Amino acid sequence: MTLDATLLAIAWGASLVALRVPGVPFGSGFVLASVLAAVVLVRTIKRPALRDALARSQWPRAAVLVLVAHALPAALGAAPITSWMAIARLSLVLVFASLMHVHAGSPAREGVSRAATVFLCASIVAFVLGLVVPSVHALVVVEGAHQHVGRLDRFAALTGLPATTGLWALLAMGAARAHGDARVRTASTVAGLFVATVSLSVATLAVPVVVAGGLVSHARARLAVMLVAAAVAIAALWMHPLALRVGEHTIASSSLHEGWHHEALGARHHPVHETALGPVTITWHATAYALLAERAIDCFFEHPVLGVGPARFAERCPVTTMNTYGEWSAARRAHHQLGAWIAELGLVGVALLGLASWLVRPRRASLDALDGWQCGVLGALAIGLFTGELLETIPVLGWLALLSADGAITPPEAPRSDRAAPASPSVARSDAT
Repeated sequence: MTLDATLLAIAWGASLVALRVPGVPFGSGFVLASVLAAVVLVRTIKRPALRDALARSQWPRAAVLVLVAHALPAALGAAPITSWMAIARLSLVLVFASLMHVHAGSPAREGVSRAATVFLCASIVAFVLGLVVPSVHALVVVEGAHQHVGRLDRFAALTGLPATTGLWALLAMGAARAHGDARVRTASTVAGLFVATVSLSVATLAVPVVVAGGLVSHARARLAVMLVAAAVAIAALWMHPLALRVGEHTIASSSLHEGWHHEALGARHHPVHETALGPVTITWHATAYALLAERAIDCFFEHPVLGVGPARFAERCPVTTMNTYGEWSAARRAHHQLGAWIAELGLVGVALLGLASWLVRPRRASLDALDGWQCGVLGALAIGLFTGELLETIPVLGWLALLSADGAITPPEAPRSDRAAPASPSVARSDAT
């Protein structure tokens, strides 16, 4: 691999580690990734051919549009320093994505796939050590009475957050599908699905979407199954089912979290509902995800043109909610990428984001080069639009930058040991999936 491809791959892998360090505002992995990206940027600018490639790339133009979408409401709305810090962080993310697109090629693909396999291996090692070493167990799991999974331990590994760990595992799985060794691709797929499952998070709910993408071969059937699985995942996060009654038979699925009863806040902000669907009656209450999404829509109509400003949802769009551990707060982040965009950036910002997305959209050839598992990972990231705010990050935009480059995600040519005999196109495609 070239030095630039190696540095970008290390930076991408480092960005998957989100553990916080005192005095480091964005996390140790992000800081290391930013430093390495700065080195690559200087090397790129010094070389005329790469500098011209960067100038021709649509990613820098899209980056400018994205930054204007965020800076405009911040400037006109006298935003606090936290908004400008968020914009600075996003600037570094967009620089990295632009560099990844310019340097996209077999060395970069292979480097990112290796970084992904290292992350997955480290996660598996952390999980095993957590089973046998009590002191490690306390570091790699999150304990507590969770709204959906009770007191089961949730695997958090190298990020400290189960949802981030699980989603990064699925993303790493997708990136590892570009590895030249079929055995590594298979092992990485298994490892990614396993880590996502034991995280007991939104990533766990996204696993059926990824599996549908990997196992359903017909394109239209695959899309249909993935859409159904994604809808079920989002519904499971937005509503907390309590009981299912069929005729006179009642099946209790779960109970109200003990935090729901605190000072009668649950009955006031998360009231219990009964919905009848023919002979079936579902007892449920909306979760914080649903209330935050509803508040985002209301906040958008209150500030439709420029929104409330980046990173200001909690401040300008307060809503009392209970988190999944039964803790109450009067203001929270959107926890919903689409909701954050419409509430914080308004119509002008969303229009600029739409134009930026159009500029960097993947070519048809790049999409056709994806295998089913990678399509499933894209479906999992789409779920994140409704359940989290992970899209504007180095891991996601870095991988999407590779995707938007011609042939950037397809596995490189197999090593000689895998090419002992020529394979037909149908056999080769089967191996890739």
